[in-house]
Amino acid sequence: MNNIGGILKCEICPIDKVSTFSHTETKVLVSSADNGSLWIDLPISRKNTSCTATPESNDAGTVYQHSCNTLLPMPFVTPSLLATLRKYAKCGCLIRYTDANKQLRILGTNEYPLLGTLEESPGNNTSDLAGFQLRLSATSLTPALEYIEV
Repeated sequence: MNNIGGILKCEICPIDKVSTFSHTETKVLVSSADNGSLWIDLPISRKNTSCTATPESNDAGTVYQHSCNTLLPMPFVTPSLLATLRKYAKCGCLIRYTDANKQLRILGTNEYPLLGTLEESPGNNTSDLAGFQLRLSATSLTPALEYIEV
């Protein structure tokens, strides 16, 4: 996976709305039970966003450390979005992102959803608030899978 060109877009969905998470070794299909929209756009700062699935080998085999770290700029963050993201970070979620090669990939799985934190991030001046830092991670048995639209 090549993120050198950056992340173009990130979307998030709560794991409790996922009814189907079906995957092969490289591709995944995700759908909801009510056929509603699963994904919420994240108002990311492209230069302050990273999505990775780093492989780690051990005696039991290879596991992948999925992580998504992004700065959500203050002008685009609403109180309802903050409440939603805090819930997702605590209860588990998936991230769907588009990389510089225009590939859609998924971080997290139904068995190992992303969990994390949402914290205020200071700006350049002491009294400034740049936005909110969203940090999500999970250990998974699969790399970042390519997302399939059906």
